[in-house]
Amino acid sequence: MPTIEQVEYERVAYVKGMEEYLKKLNSMPDKEAIERSRISLEGAGILQEDGEFSERYRYSRAYTMQKE
Repeated sequence: MPTIEQVEYERVAYVKGMEEYLKKLNSMPDKEAIERSRISLEGAGILQEDGEFSERYRYSRAYTMQKE
């Protein structure tokens, strides 16, 4: 079982990595950032190739539409 320190180290490293990823996206032209995000979301299994949420995330679309 990992120690609390190991878990915290991994969490901090993950957050830093995400911050760097988001900084890179913000510095890109919009079209390129959208395409890179789409590829990333498809790779993570969140989006399908047609741009729709995968089965696991199908309720995300309804939730997102409620927020608007």
